[in-house]
Amino acid sequence: MAIARTFLDWSRPALPAVVEYLVERFQRDDVLDLEGVLLVLPGGRAARRLTELLVAHCDTEGLVLLPPEHCTVGRLPEYLYESHRPFASELTQQLTWVQALKDMDRDRCKRFIPQLPEDDNYTDWMDLGALLQRQHRELAADALDFSQVAQRGAQLPGFEDESRWAFLRKIQQDYLAKLDGLQLWDLQTARLYAIDYNLCRTDKMIILVGTTDMNIATRQMLDQVADQVTALVHAPKTCSDQFDEHGCLIPDAWQDVHLGITTQQIHVVEGPVEQADEMARCLAALGGRYRADEVVVGVLDELLVPQLLRQFEEENIPARWVVGRTVRET
Repeated sequence: MAIARTFLDWSRPALPAVVEYLVERFQRDDVLDLEGVLLVLPGGRAARRLTELLVAHCDTEGLVLLPPEHCTVGRLPEYLYESHRPFASELTQQLTWVQALKDMDRDRCKRFIPQLPEDDNYTDWMDLGALLQRQHRELAADALDFSQVAQRGAQLPGFEDESRWAFLRKIQQDYLAKLDGLQLWDLQTARLYAIDYNLCRTDKMIILVGTTDMNIATRQMLDQVADQVTALVHAPKTCSDQFDEHGCLIPDAWQDVHLGITTQQIHVVEGPVEQADEMARCLAALGGRYRADEVVVGVLDELLVPQLLRQFEEENIPARWVVGRTVRET
């Protein structure tokens, strides 16, 4: 059974339209019963705002709200299968990758990592561990492990890295064995196991809200519970051919879409400092018609963010970088 798709016209904001959809579908007399619903949103801020809107609506209409669960799309997989062990933390994973690499024969390692760090160079070893951890995570998102890369690559003309990926697979196997010895699970491997053995289950009605970009592993997990999933797509139904069966964007279908942006809406400036100045002027031109949390500044290059934040601070404009700071930066 395919995932159900419902289109919410983008002529109005998405979250109020979602509230209207939920009320129409789940209100029974004077109760808005969402206890059996899992709302999946792109980020935590959207989830909090949707909750605020639901509470406000129920307060205005005199309804009793039985609130839903909510999660981000990145956390959705863990709602779809049962975990029998604790998951290894990010730091534990990184340290375990380092130890798995260190336990490999040093001469064999040097065939693929010529500049292997000295044993006491902890910083470089941790960087290598982070690199392996990141590669492992990115491939798992596409429902692959290192051995599958070697197998698929061997079918491509001119592929010469089969031995490298076989080496990485040996490290990966040792990494997983070490976590097993600690009675811990690797998050990405647990997801792949659930996919391979068809273990995804849920007693919730899952509603995807604006999740227009999901990785392959998450899609495959949702396919196993498709009869309990509805994707709310913030676009008119006339755009249905531009979204796939999971409610995600089809990139090629948007290549030639006319956006209707006029030349008056495009401001050409010299560089980063001028961009920040112009952005401040554009915000000032809004004349206070919008609250700070109703304005989004899209930045294609993260290197511009510090300059923008400094400019906003000078102009007493409240702003928050959505990514925040990582633990490494504290």
